[in-house]
Amino acid sequence: MLDTEIHITGDEKLLDYCQRFNIKCLTIENLGPGSQVLSREYITSINKKFEFIMDARYYLVGVCRDMELYGIKVARVKIETPFYPETSYANAIYLECHYSGFCVNHNFYHPQSRKIPDNQPYMKTARCYDKSKFEEFVTAWKGVADIEACVFDSSPVLHDKKWFDAWVK
Repeated sequence: MLDTEIHITGDEKLLDYCQRFNIKCLTIENLGPGSQVLSREYITSINKKFEFIMDARYYLVGVCRDMELYGIKVARVKIETPFYPETSYANAIYLECHYSGFCVNHNFYHPQSRKIPDNQPYMKTARCYDKSKFEEFVTAWKGVADIEACVFDSSPVLHDKKWFDAWVK
């Protein structure tokens, strides 16, 4: 069985839906370099096992259909798995990891976000879209942060573009 985490990003109605159906929902503020809020997102965190990725996609379609009937405007859908060397190099659209605090040997230009209402320490996001650099990314982050493989993303670049661009020097 394949561990997955399903993220569905939607409008604020997602909070009520998730509470009603006992689904974990995160409220995330994406921050600029001066800690200003660039955007606020409402995102599901559904951890589920599937035999195949296509099973996860069918499940995702059903949940999104139900959310839209509930009146939620779905902005993005994403399926992640833990990094599996035997499959992730071939199947991932991109690799990603999240870390907080100071990280030696890695630049500081990774976008930051924070969970609300926790106001926990900032979380930084590092991504690699270039498959030819996946191995280098894994080597750099192994033991520093958990690496995730994104195997489906309805908006792999455009959804986060403003946030990521704010951090480019």
